[in-house]
Amino acid sequence: MTRLVGLVADYGPGDLRFAETIQRLALLAPEAELSPTCVADGDTLAAGLCVADLALGPGPPGRVVVHDVAAQAGDRCVWIGRTRDGTLVVGADRGYAWSFVVPRLRRLWALDVPADAELTFAIRHAFAGHPHALRGAIDRTRVPAPPECVLVWTDAAGRLQTTLARAPGDRLVVQIGDCREPVRLRDGRREPGDGELVLEPGTYGLHRLTLGGGRAADRFGAPAARTPVTVIPAGR
Repeated sequence: MTRLVGLVADYGPGDLRFAETIQRLALLAPEAELSPTCVADGDTLAAGLCVADLALGPGPPGRVVVHDVAAQAGDRCVWIGRTRDGTLVVGADRGYAWSFVVPRLRRLWALDVPADAELTFAIRHAFAGHPHALRGAIDRTRVPAPPECVLVWTDAAGRLQTTLARAPGDRLVVQIGDCREPVRLRDGRREPGDGELVLEPGTYGLHRLTLGGGRAADRFGAPAARTPVTVIPAGR
């Protein structure tokens, strides 16, 4: 039976590390099919949001979502969690990689795999499901909360994904960096007009900025990831 492995990493197709991962996975877990999502180098915030979207969204049963970003100081071990619908999440304790998904996990354990071990070794342990591979439950308070109201990434269409959970009104003013623009909260009934900025649900239900007929990133001056996003009702 083919099992889907969603890999969220700071490397991807065309990278030697990705090719090596494909080869090792074919050797150690030939039933796995790898589906990659690439984030910027060491960007655990973007990785964490992608992990939550893949693990908590619709998908085939028995899948595994793995995250693997550049090593950081203080790595302890690899963790493994299970969502309420049975999806496994595997990855090292790094930055914000677990921050978005952990509130929706049934369980979270340490896996008997060091943080610097081969990724495919951890995937094989996840597939095997041996109880002896678990080293103990993880206290979820160890996982940092994601920062509120910051920019996470810019997608290929120029949409700006943020960590904003709730908008304070239908007509808004959004400031990112030095740029301040009027924005409408999208209601699902009307597409944005040319040149109109809208705030709409994006990854994991958090809001993103879209520009009708263009790129929201250009309107806001191509802001960097983790730039603060300020949202206030229009007229203030």
